[in-house]
Amino acid sequence: MFFFLHIPKTAGNYIRRIFNSLNLKINDEIYEGTKEKHKFAKDNVYRWTFKKNKPFKDNLFINYSFSKSYLESKYSFTVVRNPFALLKSYYFHGQPKHNFGWGYCRKFHNFNSFEKFIDFYCNCEPEEWHIPELNKNLFSQIFDLHGKSKIQYALYHEQIDRHILELISHLKISKIKKNLIKLKFYFQKKEKINTNKYTNNDYREFYNCNMKKQVFKKCKYIFDSFNYSFHIHGYENLKNIRNLNYK
Repeated sequence: MFFFLHIPKTAGNYIRRIFNSLNLKINDEIYEGTKEKHKFAKDNVYRWTFKKNKPFKDNLFINYSFSKSYLESKYSFTVVRNPFALLKSYYFHGQPKHNFGWGYCRKFHNFNSFEKFIDFYCNCEPEEWHIPELNKNLFSQIFDLHGKSKIQYALYHEQIDRHILELISHLKISKIKKNLIKLKFYFQKKEKINTNKYTNNDYREFYNCNMKKQVFKKCKYIFDSFNYSFHIHGYENLKNIRNLNYK
């Protein structure tokens, strides 16, 4: 019924836990014995990997455009996040226990500071990044080869609980009221927020003026299309992105 497109560092595991707890069908296909959490709407999207301790099973992402779960879904959605917060989470992924970053980016590029990570991400050629498509656009998984959005709705990470409720309320089935009541109760009883400074501290504490300028320039399309800024957290309601284009 739902197809969920998981953009890295946008609470994908949280989304799966919520939907599974409500017995709402969400895609979680097995490919060659493993689950592929991150997919693209185009073929042959490349990713660098390692011979040992590799973060991905191979060098290519799966194209979800032709998958059964996508084609048969009534609602397709993703979660988007302020680029400043997403990039901070991207770099600090795995800390404090590990220093590898999401997709082993820190290990691959030998970053030793967040400032160097931002500088390289914003100024390198896409082909130099460990996943070139994510350097072109942090939300590039949404778009097909022609720059057309293949996903219907974007939920905002900053207002994720409210937007999950809004999305599920589209269901016109008898069990919806029971599900919504259960979901609201779940949100009220959520686990205590993690106090790990690497994952929870305000992202604004990690940026100087030069870093901010670089991210604004690099991610201009996201800021313009999703109503983000350094301080503003997007839309009050989930956003219909089916007619969104990226070139």
